Amino acid sequence: MSEVQLEAYLIKYAVPWYFSFYASWQRSQISLLNITYEALVGNTAETLQLVIEKLGYKPVRDKINIAINETKKMNTRLNVGKIGRGKDLSIAYRKEIAELMSMYPGIDFSPFLNDGSF
Repeated sequence: MSEVQLEAYLIKYAVPWYFSFYASWQRSQISLLNITYEALVGNTAETLQLVIEKLGYKPVRDKINIAINETKKMNTRLNVGKIGRGKDLSIAYRKEIAELMSMYPGIDFSPFLNDGSF
């Protein structure tokens, strides 16, 4: 599948599913912890500490750092992991995504918009 075909596929099938899933979290009125990919990549240990605290556990920074270092040694099949890839999408694709967002009035999609893609 070419890069263009993959983008079209993701926008047609994955983005609507993901937005629906995300909207259900927002509507549930449970306490959410929004984590950006930028935060996870930029401050991995601190971000994981927030997740552990949100789950009600007391994080141990040394254990977090060990886990991060051990994971880096493994073949995890990590995606490309490039921050800001949304900026590479065509204007037409960005409009499609914005249109999908507009179908969810009252849902805060700002966590998706912090990289300036839209």
